[in-house]
Amino acid sequence: MGRTWHCPVNNADIRPFVTGAAQPKLSQGNLRLVEIPLPPFHVQQRIAGVLSAYDELIETSQRRIKILESMARGLYREWFVHFRFPGHEGHPRVASALGEIPKGWEVKTIADVCESVSYGYTASAAREDVGPKFLRITDIVPDVIDWSGVPFCEIPEAKVPKYLLRHGDIVVARTGATTGYAKRLNRLHPATVFASYLVRARAQVGVSNRMLGILMESDEYKQYIQTNIGGAAQPQANAVVLTSMRFAVPPSTVSKDFDLFAAPLMDESELLAVKIQNLRRTRDLLLPRLLSGQITLPEVD
Repeated sequence: MGRTWHCPVNNADIRPFVTGAAQPKLSQGNLRLVEIPLPPFHVQQRIAGVLSAYDELIETSQRRIKILESMARGLYREWFVHFRFPGHEGHPRVASALGEIPKGWEVKTIADVCESVSYGYTASAAREDVGPKFLRITDIVPDVIDWSGVPFCEIPEAKVPKYLLRHGDIVVARTGATTGYAKRLNRLHPATVFASYLVRARAQVGVSNRMLGILMESDEYKQYIQTNIGGAAQPQANAVVLTSMRFAVPPSTVSKDFDLFAAPLMDESELLAVKIQNLRRTRDLLLPRLLSGQITLPEVD
């Protein structure tokens, strides 16, 4: 096993270089005087190799997620935009407000196909585990929700069922520069309630929440919302606006068939997202331990 070395720099090492009493500060000149203990260069290289392996696994998983999401979106466009669903050959089309759509399909708004549309819970976020997770706008804007970074909130037990998110729910931002950004929740998420600046759309039975989720996460939906809220300095949209977009709704049989194809893609994507978060957590825990010598690497001949 490799030899150990002293722990990396800590507050005690820095304190002698801090000046000022009322407003302590660390000048750039003093910062350069702080000695940072490092392992030998060849050990640094081995540590970098270990961390690079984690980074490569993360990048590979991210690429796979993009492919799976692209496949799901492509399937959606084929079925519900170009109307090339299984059995579409020879299927008659009829005129509608959106142009020609397959016979038996209907033009509806998002609100029309929702069991409920609800505003979120008003509370302060807490880093301590004082209740369920508290999903906010900032949490849904990235491509993937990082559940480790989502805070908690205190909420009376009697109110939890009203705001608790469940599989298939879609939450959308209703204020700020990211108004119209939406995220559908799949299967693997902790007990979570949603904040007041989000609106939750819950699809009716017989309507594919996967289909609805792809629609509401799309650029076309964002553009629709931005067009309908105007150019205010602080954009805002109420639940009516956020669920007013019209689209062609297929019969429930087509929705069920779509889910058979889309569900495995979305489930695999979610599993990869969880894998990425675990890899990042492990990598970040390893780094200080490797640098401090708490974990040593075998010598390489």
